[in-house]
Amino acid sequence: MEENTELKRPWTIKWAVGLLSFVFITGLIEGVLNHNVNSALLAQIAFILVLLFGIWRGNRWGRNLLFLSLLFILPLAVLLFGLMIQIPSKWDLGYAIGVFRTLLSIVATVFLFMKLSNEWFASMKGESFQEDLKQLSWNFQLTLIVISIGLSALVIDINNRLDLFTFMGDVIRNVLDYNERQAMLVGIDAFGFLIGAIIVLFPFGILLGYWKEGNAMLLTRLITIGSIFPMIVFSIDKTHLLFSIYLMLSQVMIVGVVVYFGLRFGMGTARYFDTLRVPIEIK
Repeated sequence: MEENTELKRPWTIKWAVGLLSFVFITGLIEGVLNHNVNSALLAQIAFILVLLFGIWRGNRWGRNLLFLSLLFILPLAVLLFGLMIQIPSKWDLGYAIGVFRTLLSIVATVFLFMKLSNEWFASMKGESFQEDLKQLSWNFQLTLIVISIGLSALVIDINNRLDLFTFMGDVIRNVLDYNERQAMLVGIDAFGFLIGAIIVLFPFGILLGYWKEGNAMLLTRLITIGSIFPMIVFSIDKTHLLFSIYLMLSQVMIVGVVVYFGLRFGMGTARYFDTLRVPIEIK
């Protein structure tokens, strides 16, 4: 069975696992050389090993966990990269290796969502892969984008009403390092936006997934596209353009993740209720 699985495993999976293994090994070596071997590093090692095992065995949950973790890390990585460009003195070999590893992780994630990988993941579950060729009508797509604009504006309003920046003001002021302060600001805004997205977009994704089974990625893209417009209007600040772009990037990624998992949950619920409707044959 393992031999057949190996023969069917496409180059995209092999390259993705190879790149992720390289990222894992270099991170482990860096931690050992810097004497940073602690419980946090051990937890990261265990998490990455579980991901690699799941992906290599053809389990979609490994790919989804990698996608989710990368989306939450990427905005912070982009912010730190931009700050290092603004402050060249912050550059050293460790930062360069970290940026390189992040780029390799992105490439590996792209490989895992390519057509060959999708077909292989489906075949490992005994399913037949079908691309999103069941195109939705243009009227429905435009309607969904318009609805997403309103829902995204509502999420932004909830984030503003939470006003976590004021709540965490004392903590932020006590952080002296400029990079750490910027990272904390992004994290606080992302957390508030995530709360709003879970309140508004996650239930919407469940209902839409229950109603429209299939096309999860297409529906996620449409909702994310619609959500960008209110972010441009309300989140972009010309006086702090670079920082506001980082905030918007994190918000876009949060929308995609929350909506996608809401859609998947709704589709799974719909399939579950479909099985309950099927009469059981008694032999």
